[in-house]
Amino acid sequence: MRKELSFIIPCAGKGSRLGSPFPKELFPIDKNVTLIDKIFDCIRPFKDKSQVIIIISEEKYDLIKYLKKYSNDFDIIFVYQKDDLKELCGAIKSASELFSEKNILLLPDIVLIDDDLNGKFKEFIENDGIISFLIKEEQDENILKRMGAMYVENKKLISTIDKPTLEQIKENNFNSYWVAFMFKLKYATDFLNNFEKMQKHEEYDKKYFVNMQTTTVSYALDLGVWENIRKFYYDLARTIYRNS
Repeated sequence: MRKELSFIIPCAGKGSRLGSPFPKELFPIDKNVTLIDKIFDCIRPFKDKSQVIIIISEEKYDLIKYLKKYSNDFDIIFVYQKDDLKELCGAIKSASELFSEKNILLLPDIVLIDDDLNGKFKEFIENDGIISFLIKEEQDENILKRMGAMYVENKKLISTIDKPTLEQIKENNFNSYWVAFMFKLKYATDFLNNFEKMQKHEEYDKKYFVNMQTTTVSYALDLGVWENIRKFYYDLARTIYRNS
């Protein structure tokens, strides 16, 4: 029976930006806690009505072995990314035969922190729109340049550009970036095709990126690069010191 919710986690990348000898999803962020563990913590409240689709490559045997510890609590499906489907959208499309009515993309190298993270995820998943975005508010132009920058007003998406120039950031008043998104089965093909075009800076149908619902988390950081890993540990140490 098809589950009503699918969490799609693309893990086929080689983690070349880190140069790590192990999959980046297994990068430690706390004692006995890895990046992929934080993802499973986020989705645990929804495990009974969902399936977890992990997109992998042939190098990811260590990750498959590690995730065995979740096999009794979660319905986990491993899917190889197809050779002719490239980048992020290609990873998602590789699992198209397994899509549920609602499908959530979660990036395994982004750590999310919020005082009410479970509540924020519940709001994000229960949004009624055809597309929904989980976002982080951001004013730093250098960060917005690297991310999927958005202008959000009253929790509605007004405009977005992937990896904008500084001029585009100023012109569009970008104030956020996306860290996860949800799409409904009926709109999957059109949305993913247009999302892929947007990432390639090709002409795309903007209706999928206007007036869509958003939910904001207080902290999100891409730990796929060493610069951000150092920032994460600095932020963590500062928080511990402040609370001690």
